[in-house]
Amino acid sequence: MPVLRVRQEEVKVLRSFDFGDRIFPCVEIYKELERETSKKSFEKFHIDLIKDIKSKKVFVDIPVHMKQLKTMKKHVLTFLRKISADRILRTEMMLKLKPLSNKVIPVISSYFGRTGEPGSIKLQERDLRPEFSSLAFRTFADTFNTDFAQVQAVVQKNDFLIIDIGELRPIIEDEDDAFNPILEKLAGFNTCPVIILRSAINKLSYVSLDHGKEIPSIDNSLVDLYQDCAGSAFGDYGGIKKDDVTEGGRISPGFLYYDATKNSFFGFKGRLNMLEDFKNIIVPAVLSSDATRRMKSSGTDYLTDHNTGWQTVLAINGGLESGKSMAKFKNISLNHYLHCIRTRIEDGEFD
Repeated sequence: MPVLRVRQEEVKVLRSFDFGDRIFPCVEIYKELERETSKKSFEKFHIDLIKDIKSKKVFVDIPVHMKQLKTMKKHVLTFLRKISADRILRTEMMLKLKPLSNKVIPVISSYFGRTGEPGSIKLQERDLRPEFSSLAFRTFADTFNTDFAQVQAVVQKNDFLIIDIGELRPIIEDEDDAFNPILEKLAGFNTCPVIILRSAINKLSYVSLDHGKEIPSIDNSLVDLYQDCAGSAFGDYGGIKKDDVTEGGRISPGFLYYDATKNSFFGFKGRLNMLEDFKNIIVPAVLSSDATRRMKSSGTDYLTDHNTGWQTVLAINGGLESGKSMAKFKNISLNHYLHCIRTRIEDGEFD
């Protein structure tokens, strides 16, 4: 379950990538319109987007938990403070997607920590259940104990339980691990599939990267451990940094490159404000890297014509496309990571 927000590059990937039968993306909506100037209504844009997504199911979340920051654009803050913060308005937004009720899986989270309202999970389930064939319940490490009782009371076999452990490391051997109390409550729970969601890439700046080296702060071990954590599936942020959806920032050429043979990430960077370094420094370094050599020699179809991200790297290197774009390299990271995970799934690594 890759979590992709409704931002320009994520939307491009959502529309173009073939997720197959075993990847269900989660679309996080944090603003009412695609752009402030958009003439499309909330339902028109999002229904058209979800129709285009090549997957059997799509989770849709209007995040109750997202932090509100002054550096966000005004229409984003307005949405988070008005729609996301109001259970009834949020549910009304979800119900606008009911024309796709067999594909959309609305995500429900508790409002207790935000508004103090008790029983909000049950109330949302009551309002959404008649219109959708499946629901998802998203709970967090620090709210699981209080949320789980409500979920157990209403969850059905076609639903999904998403446990968002944030940045917690799923090391279940550690007696002090904060995840252990969750595991104890999940023991014997088999009503519906459980998805363990973790953000592997946090608080990372491109200027801090050691060019061409593995990034030790990125821990992607959940893909190997989710089954030990009572999970039926794992969730992440698609191989890109989970950020605060703020706008602006300086131009800092950088690239996060997933090595599927090691399940780890390598960092490449250029000089501040030098967009030409994407083509002149980063692309050649990626092409000649040990990570590329390992994936090419692995006998697995990681770097092929079907990997849109990899093909874009080759096109930039050959002068067929411009490389002067931070957004484009975010797109490359997403496409490459998703292709590698889909390949690992198809090869039976998670069976």
